[in-house]
Amino acid sequence: MQNLLSGQGLQQFGRFFVAGAMGFAIDASLLYFLDYLGFGPYWSRTVSFPTALAATWLANRHWTFASKRSDNKAKEFSKYAAVVLTGAALNFAIYTLMLVSFDPLRDYLIVPLAFGSAGGLAVNYFGSAILVFSERTRTPAPAEIDGGT
Repeated sequence: MQNLLSGQGLQQFGRFFVAGAMGFAIDASLLYFLDYLGFGPYWSRTVSFPTALAATWLANRHWTFASKRSDNKAKEFSKYAAVVLTGAALNFAIYTLMLVSFDPLRDYLIVPLAFGSAGGLAVNYFGSAILVFSERTRTPAPAEIDGGT
């Protein structure tokens, strides 16, 4: 936990945030596109969210937590998905509560989407850093072993 609050931890969080922003853009774009096609705000999210989840896992695996990624991609993705689904439960609860409570937001889906995403951010970051990418579980490349010489 101490490392998560250090300078390196803040840089890591910044990368996680950028990966999440990319995921948010994917989620929002698909949400609006599918809603426009007539799938509605709830069914549209069942497609937009998993697509964003896969994209953020790849970004976090190869950029945010590159030195801690696992050789076992299936296990790592499963753990990541479990963490993100926990954050998503909060995300979807906020999104749905806002839509149900404030009917005018139906015309501004970006608002409950943003609040839901913000609500899941802390759960996703700390869960990813602590449970998914907490230790090096991959075989180092030769350049990492001998210092690149």
